[in-house]
Formats: sequence, C-alpha cells, structure tokens
Amino acid sequence: MVIPIDFEWRGLRPEFVVLLVIYWAMVAPQYFGLLSAWLVGLLHDLIEFSPLGVNAIGMMIVAYLAHMFYPRIRHYVFWHQSLWIFTFITVFSIYSNWVSGLVSQRESDFFFLFTALMSALLWPVLVLMLKSIQIRFRLSQTIHNNY
Repeated sequence: MVIPIDFEWRGLRPEFVVLLVIYWAMVAPQYFGLLSAWLVGLLHDLIEFSPLGVNAIGMMIVAYLAHMFYPRIRHYVFWHQSLWIFTFITVFSIYSNWVSGLVSQRESDFFFLFTALMSALLWPVLVLMLKSIQIRFRLSQTIHNNY
C-alpha cells in the first residue's frame, strides 16, 4: 500500500484498492471485469514498485471470486459479507505473500491477517459510502445493480 505508516502499525492498514476492486466487481460486473482488475493491479504494482504482475494477478483472482460468489453474497447482511471479504482479502494476501517469498521479500509473520481483518471491518462503511455516492450522482440509472 502506498499510504506511509509506521512499521508497527502496518497490520492495521486495510487494503483499499482490493476492497474497491471487490466492490466494483460485484456492483458493475458488466463494466468492471477481470481485465479491469488486472489493469488496476498492474497500476498498483507500478506505484508500489513491486514485481510486475503480483498485484495484477492477485486482483484478478479476487475479482473472479467476487464475480463467482456475488449471487450468494448480495443477499447477506453486512457482517456476513464482511466474513466473505475477510476470506477474499486473505486469499489475496496469501497469494501476494507467497509470490513475494519467491523473490525473498516475504513477511515472516501473519500481519496480513490483521490487514484482512481491518479490511473486513471497513467493508460496511465503504459500501454505504460508495452507495450514497452512487445515489447522489445518479449513477444507479447507468449501473443496474441489486446490491
């Protein structure tokens, strides 16, 4: 993540970009697909100076999971959706930690689980905020979603 933060607090930093990829993959799958997730991940790789393709493929995996489980997740309450988001972010973090380990830059601890937990706790707030933006700017007419 690009947000500067102390080393001790790195586990409390949610994965904002991955959360946005999950949100748009579920809200507008006809406009935001795997190619869009890959492009966002590639841009994230360039900004973060990480090996090219690490975040790109990870975001494609997360977008695929969001597309695949969207019909089930959309009917759940926010706390149950947060459990799914925790799972998606954990999959992304395990994948990126594994690939970084191949390049010998892996974290030796499980701080990525705290990141997934913070992302899951932020999910209801993010959904309500983005939904209010959609309503305010009348994006719901162009994006037909049931979320």
